[in-house]
Amino acid sequence: MASQSPEPLPQEFRLLVTTWNMGNAAPDNVDFLVAPARGDKEISVLVFGAQEATYGRGSPAVFSQLDAALGAEWVRVQLSTLGQMKLGIYVRKWLRPHVVDVVSAVERCGFGDVVSNKGGIAIRLTILHSTFVFISSHLEAHEGFDHRAERNKDVSEILKGTLHFKTTHYDPTNVPEHLFFMGDLNYRMVFDFARENDADQPPAAQQWEYFKNLLDGHKWEALAKHDELLHDRAAGRVFCGFEEAPPMFPPTFKVERKPGFQYSQQRLPAWCDRVLWRSLPPARFHVHALWYKALPEAITSDHKPVQALFNVRVPIPPALSEPPLALRQAVTDAVYIQFFSLRLSGMPKMDSMSENDCYVKFRAKHLFHASVSMSTKAKLNTAEPAWGEHELPILYTRFASPAALHGASLMLVAMDQDIARDDIIGIAYLPLDQVLEYQRSQTAPPYTPFTFRLALTHAGLHVGQAEGCVSIMTQTASI
Repeated sequence: MASQSPEPLPQEFRLLVTTWNMGNAAPDNVDFLVAPARGDKEISVLVFGAQEATYGRGSPAVFSQLDAALGAEWVRVQLSTLGQMKLGIYVRKWLRPHVVDVVSAVERCGFGDVVSNKGGIAIRLTILHSTFVFISSHLEAHEGFDHRAERNKDVSEILKGTLHFKTTHYDPTNVPEHLFFMGDLNYRMVFDFARENDADQPPAAQQWEYFKNLLDGHKWEALAKHDELLHDRAAGRVFCGFEEAPPMFPPTFKVERKPGFQYSQQRLPAWCDRVLWRSLPPARFHVHALWYKALPEAITSDHKPVQALFNVRVPIPPALSEPPLALRQAVTDAVYIQFFSLRLSGMPKMDSMSENDCYVKFRAKHLFHASVSMSTKAKLNTAEPAWGEHELPILYTRFASPAALHGASLMLVAMDQDIARDDIIGIAYLPLDQVLEYQRSQTAPPYTPFTFRLALTHAGLHVGQAEGCVSIMTQTASI
């Protein structure tokens, strides 16, 4: 009797992300936190980030409570801790064999960057065919412009500091297909952003009355105009390239420890607890937020938990389906990428004493032989380095068919050459589908290269741009 073929693995799943500042108090139960997973069998991955999650002896640890509430159908993949912060990831039992390369890192942002009262935890892992990074954080507290600026700084420091994972020095904002950033981000409400001096804001009682009227009327869009995080993201000060579902729910801080949303007048109500994400092109369209909400059931903290449910597609990359060429065949048979010009501009100086000594590394997941290093030579002491056709390497892929390049992106890593250790300036991504589509649109000569202009980003900040011309070629012609 012939054996049955195994069922094909799904190419999408649902992801439930929860963040909660627990106020160092044990909840009576966590059933309300796992209720969505009990009611939706398509939810296959749970991520839980907790802040102020340390409480007295004799109280059950929250992850022990989650283990019991989820039952035998779920497996805890990883639990990482930094001070009073914890980050745990669960998957359904059927999915566990397909979760690999699990590794974690931490970054402290407390006093002197040593104390663990603030900072972030990151866990990286591959689920099915895609790589994910989940970061849970607790940022600088309090209202005021200086504290807001410190929060923005903390975000960049966490993104930089959690990038190592002991296996790579690239920015986690760029390496995984998907990065989720959650936590008590502590961003507050500002009555008038035009008045950067805190003393120029209206009296506290007037502000409280104004915001209370918005809350009572459930006027979330009007409230959003006063949100520090939305304001600073729009200004490019933090989380460049990230997305967030609109927070159409009551503020999660500072609440009374009782059901529902009742607020303490010690602080202006604020959406302190947030979930953001960033996906690389073209995987950007593989994540869809289904809902985003606060949970009124929590009664043991002055924060309400926030949950976000996502549908995530994880298609098999064409590069994993195409037969690769041997290294010795690449120069004669492979599809290759040829740059005709490349110029970088708008970058920050990495050394106060001189301009950057800049070079560019080229990387792409699955496309190149790991043993082949591809980079330009450094352009010394210049703010706007540029390379011509004969100064740029030809990037030979591992494949003879251009189909292997569909869905792939080429990473351009701008580096500053240094005596001790080279530093990342910024990273840009070139979606190769755009190049292929442009070339297919050229039905008659003269054929011209694809012209691109890309943002360079690093640690959630815009740091410059990369522009140039490129073609994807076979050994006989452009594709």
